[in-house]
Order: sequence, then structure tokens, then C-alpha cells
Amino acid sequence: MGEKALDGSEIILVTPKLAKEWMSRCKAQDVQPEKVARFVADIKGGNWRTGEEDKFIAVRKEGVKNGYHRLTAIVQANKAVEMKVKLYG
Repeated sequence: MGEKALDGSEIILVTPKLAKEWMSRCKAQDVQPEKVARFVADIKGGNWRTGEEDKFIAVRKEGVKNGYHRLTAIVQANKAVEMKVKLYG
């Protein structure tokens, strides 16, 4: 997939389609609209920073463990961004 990091994560280009797929694996979560809006602005403005420690997505077979706000922002911005992703069986 993407470039492997020492912590087992990968840098992956997360498209809106992929974000929707991952989000569909779990029930809808409550999101903070202000937080999503901030992420959307960063994505659209080209200010998204790939690989920051606090910006990663954890995806398990049964759903998203971490990163639901980020995935929501990718869908709302309708723009693919590189994200640090940890995939679990």
C-alpha cells in the first residue's frame, strides 16, 4: 500500500471513497462539527500535515477505532489526502 513506518503505520492516500468505505464498517459516530470544519478547512487550504503523531487513522476489521472526524472531513472536503494509517486485522 503505502510507505511503512517504524510504528507499523503506513502513509496512505485516503480518498473520499476509501474514507466512506472505512466509515461504513461501523455505526455512525457523533462528531464535533467545529472540529470537522477545521479539518475540512485545512484539507481544502492545503494545510494538512501528513504523519503528525496526533493525526492518524486506526482501522480495524469491525470499524474505525481512531480518526472518524478526519475521515468525515475527507468526505466533506471531497479531496484525497495522505494520512498516517494503522490497519489492524
